[in-house]
Amino acid sequence: MTSRVDYPTLVLIVSLSARLLLAAVFAVAGIAKFRQRAVFQQTLIAFAAPVALTPALAVALPSLELILAATLLPTRTAPFAALGAVLLLVLFTLVIARTLLRGAKPACQCFGALSAEPIGVSTLVRNGVLLGLSCLAFSPGAEALGLSALLNGPAVPLSRAALGVVLAVGAAQTYFIGQLLVGQQRLLQRLGALEARPTSAQKGLPVGSLAPSFSAPALRGEPQNLEGLLAAGRPLLLFFFDPECGPCHAYLPHLARWQAGSRGRIRFVLLGRRMEGKAEDPAYAPFLVLGQEDREIGKRYLVSSIPSALIVGAEGRIQSPLAIGHEAIEQLLTSALGEKKESSL
Repeated sequence: MTSRVDYPTLVLIVSLSARLLLAAVFAVAGIAKFRQRAVFQQTLIAFAAPVALTPALAVALPSLELILAATLLPTRTAPFAALGAVLLLVLFTLVIARTLLRGAKPACQCFGALSAEPIGVSTLVRNGVLLGLSCLAFSPGAEALGLSALLNGPAVPLSRAALGVVLAVGAAQTYFIGQLLVGQQRLLQRLGALEARPTSAQKGLPVGSLAPSFSAPALRGEPQNLEGLLAAGRPLLLFFFDPECGPCHAYLPHLARWQAGSRGRIRFVLLGRRMEGKAEDPAYAPFLVLGQEDREIGKRYLVSSIPSALIVGAEGRIQSPLAIGHEAIEQLLTSALGEKKESSL
């Protein structure tokens, strides 16, 4: 006699599948944000979150994701967790849509290094799929049935087999995503170490040589040139970056603290590529930001890797070697300002 799954059991299988998949997604996202909290904090700033609230949000949002991942699994808490997932995903989708409408496309970093790409229509589509899964997980009939109905119902063999497949797929997916996340983290660490190790093509201009002159449009205000910047008689810290570079953005809050701690002894100047439409980004608010069309200023200073920084003395000569990567820039600032800030990585 052929067994078939009745409608309530089918609803339960679909709901349980959606819950397992959502739990895996939220677990991976929450763990990734905690492991790269500084990067996620900078991502929040890029999405126009209040700067004063970003440290708390960088803890609260991944904590909420992990809570949702845990509460999606038990039958009694699943409907409430699914409703919470719907509300959270709607909030994320509205923030992404608003950011796209104002012309900004910061890196999402929703899953740490696994999603360090600029947001776009695909991000909204992904959120729409997750919203659909959240609605499937919120099945009023499923929580009333409970797992006992699935395991003791009229189609016991088939339903148990389906449950086993769902659990196996969910466990395998969680394991492989976790392994991929660990591998990506190790790869990023190795790349960071390679970037911080200068080669003959990355040493920059010799210390003591004349700093190449340049003129560039400012993100806010009038165009600036090297001679005008040096007119105040202060050294310049030139920070070379790219608005789509995740490590560059992650370092901006630390750089802002260094700038505040310098008390005007050094003027901080950021040189970014293709800065059009970035004027409203709060991450750049503390700085004087100049734009490059295609790294033409960086090429004059022999900058081949970002983030990088160097100091130009008040007399217009290169005062420091080119520092490449977060650690080297920290050492450069420590040497220039004579103290170590709490912002160091």
